[in-house]
Amino acid sequence: MLNSKVYIKKCIICGKTYESISARALTCGKPCRNEYHRRKDREKRSVKTCRNSTLDDVLRKAREAGMSYGKYVATVERIAK
Repeated sequence: MLNSKVYIKKCIICGKTYESISARALTCGKPCRNEYHRRKDREKRSVKTCRNSTLDDVLRKAREAGMSYGKYVATVERIAK
C-alpha cells in the first residue's frame, strides 16, 4: 500500500480542522468548497464595472484615472480576469 502524507489543515470557510492528502486543499468538504466558489464568483462579478456602466460613467472614470477610454477598459478587464 502507498504511504501518503497526511496534512492537518484548517478550513478557510468554517474554520474546522481536517485531514487531507492534498497540500493544496483549502476546504474541509463539498459544502464549504461550494461556498468558497460562490464567494469567489461573487467577488469576480463585483469587479466588472465597465459592462454595467453607461459610456459617460466609464469615460469619466477613465479621465479621472488619467487614461484614454480604451486603455481604461483594457485595464479594468485585465484586472477582472
